[in-house]
Amino acid sequence: MLESTMGGAQVAVKLTNRFSAFPISIGAAHVAIRASGGAIASGTDRAMTGAYTCNTPLEPDATQRLPRQSMPKPSGDDTLAKLLRPRI
Repeated sequence: MLESTMGGAQVAVKLTNRFSAFPISIGAAHVAIRASGGAIASGTDRAMTGAYTCNTPLEPDATQRLPRQSMPKPSGDDTLAKLLRPRI
């Protein structure tokens, strides 16, 4: 489950694995502004980086907060989040 909040010029993302009995691995996390449908507005795709190590399993019932990412959000725009599985 992914929970995101936006305020001002930053986005915060929290990942949780509270609904699974098995660890999950996330290869990458991105946030962006939605243009229309599932399309990403040009120039807004941001990789979430920092303390979170991609490919580290998120254990059952665990929560991981990703470092805040700079991303100005115009009023009324929707935010998209994209989680990518690691390559096997």
